[in-house]
Amino acid sequence: MSETQQPLPDRYIAEFLDLATSAHVYFDLVNDRLTVRAVNPHWEMWKPFRHLLDEIGARRIEQYLRDNRRPTTH
Repeated sequence: MSETQQPLPDRYIAEFLDLATSAHVYFDLVNDRLTVRAVNPHWEMWKPFRHLLDEIGARRIEQYLRDNRRPTTH
C-alpha cells in the first residue's frame, strides 16, 4: 500500500479473515506475533489469499487482530 492510500477499513479485514477461516486458514496472534495456521486447508484458495494478503499487508492484519481481540474458535 502506498503512503497516500488510506488503510483498509476494519470490515474489509474482517471479511478477509472470515473467508480465510472458511478455507481452514487461521490468522492469530501468538506470543505477540502474527501467525498463519492451516488445518486441512482448501489449497485452491491459497493463490487468492496470498494476493489479498499482499494487498492488505501483514501489519494491517496484525493491527486489526490487536484492536479486535476475539476468542479463538478453532
